[in-house]
Amino acid sequence: MMLKISFIKYIAVLMIGCVSIFLSGCSQFSKQVAIDPTEGYSTERKAMEQEAQKRLDLARKQLAQNQLQEAKATIKKMRKDCYLALTARKKGILLMDSVDLKIAQNELMKQDSIMLKNPDKGKESFKNACQKVQFLERKLQYDKRTENKN
Repeated sequence: MMLKISFIKYIAVLMIGCVSIFLSGCSQFSKQVAIDPTEGYSTERKAMEQEAQKRLDLARKQLAQNQLQEAKATIKKMRKDCYLALTARKKGILLMDSVDLKIAQNELMKQDSIMLKNPDKGKESFKNACQKVQFLERKLQYDKRTENKN
């Protein structure tokens, strides 16, 4: 009987030891080192990514200030000049979608004002503006989902 209790204590101590070692080992794996996403990039691509990010920041500010045509031009120029900045170009797609959506929403408000003044005039234009806004909203949602998968 005494042997049986000693054996159970031995197994319990052994199990506690194994669990302790296992848990301490897991904590080392939970400390992940930050990985530089640009590690394998050439120096030219890194420079273009940095420049493209600056231009995207400018385009975001322009969008916030409702300077929509300027924001579109900034994004287009970034895409042309920073052709190696693939990461920034992907972000530029989403930003361009946002700019296009804002332009379409402004057009919809304009068409709504026209219809309020004269209900018979501009029904077709209003309908087209509504469809464009709906399309661009769906496109932006789709592009966000596909960007998150990549």
